[in-house]
Amino acid sequence: ENMLSLFVRELLLIIKCDILQRNGELAKTHIVWFKPLSFMGNMQDMYNNIWQSETTDILSIRKEQVSCFSESEAPYYYYKKRDYIANSDAVTVIDIGGGSTDFAYFVDNKPVMANSVHFGCDVLWENGFNDFANVKENGIYLRYASNLRFGRQDLEDLNECYKNVDAMKTKDIINFWLTNEKYCDIKKNLSKDFKPVFIYHLTSILYYMSCMYKDNGKDAPKTIVFSGNGSKYIDNYICSDEKILKKIIDMIFNRVFGGEHDVHIKLPEERKESTCYGGLYRDVNAVEPESDKIYHGDSVTFKNIGELTKNFNALKSTLLAKYEELSTIYEEILNMLKQQRVIDNLADTRKYVDAAKEDMGTPLSTYYKKEVSDVYSEETIYNDSVFFLPVINKVFEMTKIL
Repeated sequence: ENMLSLFVRELLLIIKCDILQRNGELAKTHIVWFKPLSFMGNMQDMYNNIWQSETTDILSIRKEQVSCFSESEAPYYYYKKRDYIANSDAVTVIDIGGGSTDFAYFVDNKPVMANSVHFGCDVLWENGFNDFANVKENGIYLRYASNLRFGRQDLEDLNECYKNVDAMKTKDIINFWLTNEKYCDIKKNLSKDFKPVFIYHLTSILYYMSCMYKDNGKDAPKTIVFSGNGSKYIDNYICSDEKILKKIIDMIFNRVFGGEHDVHIKLPEERKESTCYGGLYRDVNAVEPESDKIYHGDSVTFKNIGELTKNFNALKSTLLAKYEELSTIYEEILNMLKQQRVIDNLADTRKYVDAAKEDMGTPLSTYYKKEVSDVYSEETIYNDSVFFLPVINKVFEMTKIL
């Protein structure tokens, strides 16, 4: 808490200097800070208290001049201002970050539902649920660790250092590669070697979102806009053509919702900045979205882990049917992308389809016990989705397919 206070204090001192150097007025300053949907209970209270006390101390502004919005709903207001949203009847903002993916659903410009899952793009660079933090078994890491070269000697030296430090995780090393991709071939290699893995990751996100809306009585979105730096893996390693992405989403919607769909898709340039800008255009009186809805892959809700465990077998039966449908959709999408020449039509995608169709029931039971029921008390509210437990493991296993 003390470290967080110091961090916020430093940010506010920078802001204060910036305001004064530009002849601004501190008394007229409004501060907007953003919270993730996963913020709950004591954590949120702590952040609220720190922002309130530090802004009063540093900027001498009133309590009502400090606002907090969800970081996942904020991009909507910026995208609306930029006229990226063609149809506002039902709009979803999908915010893909490193650790999580958030969904914010709007109807007639009002947020009505929001959800967050710990299934961001870092899943692609990690080692599943391996208990050893320093393990380096991720297939993407193993593919390039010994032969990736940098065009700058300082980066080459850093890379060798990082690979030999036990505390450095594969996620950290691969993110170092990606940060310096203009000095190496990592971007080109990932698109060439691991496209089916990225497609499975994206298909899982879109399928989960579709099922969540369908099971909660919501219409299929007419417009989908992506935000968050993590979402850039879509255009970097799958395809930057929004028409292709639209085909993927239309196929998923056709199967989940039934009927024909014509979704408007936008992959904006300003995917990270859109949150900050969105805070400027959001009405301070706008309603907060319902964000306490936890979706496990079934329309049934559970008040705590004890209730979830008690009904786990019924939930598992429902999820197994969904995983089967997910693998079928994944196969159809791979075939479509071959036809569209996004994937080389000579590429062997069968092994990825076979992997997607392998047993999901065993890892679901194993990781539910290991990551949930054996870790938390029965009274604990589980603020994540059981749906992704075997999917995380599946992504990890797919990175090791050669």
